[in-house]
Amino acid sequence: MASCWVEQLNEVDITDVPPMIGTGLAIPRLREDVVTDGDKRDAVLANAPDSVGPYFTVPKVVE
Repeated sequence: MASCWVEQLNEVDITDVPPMIGTGLAIPRLREDVVTDGDKRDAVLANAPDSVGPYFTVPKVVE
């Protein structure tokens, strides 16, 4: 079934469509991959309908 979709994609004429990336002509500028905690706990919790301390509170779903 999936090969059917691939065959349809291969039928599309893309001769005048420039490649978006991966051609070797330009290297995309990537940011450094740094792990952070965001340091925005209070801002995030301000959007919560209810919270207790540094935690979201949610309705009980298991009895």
